[in-house]
Amino acid sequence: MLTLKKPNVKTTAPPEKEEKMAKKTPKPNSGMDIPDYQFEALARCLLPKIQKYYESDDGKKDLAEYRAEKENRIKAGKIAG
Repeated sequence: MLTLKKPNVKTTAPPEKEEKMAKKTPKPNSGMDIPDYQFEALARCLLPKIQKYYESDDGKKDLAEYRAEKENRIKAGKIAG
């Protein structure tokens, strides 16, 4: 019969590594360090769908409504132009 042993795995980091980990300062982007290639891949997937929507009648209508609302808010002084 074959007997399996548990691997010898440490559950805590060595003291010198814990010190290095404690010294890390937070990144200004809150840790969301996403590589450019992932943004580009997402854009390649979404851009055609977004373009298709804004070329449709519903998309054109929604865009015109958005622009009118934005213009009204600018005139009311609620947002900068």
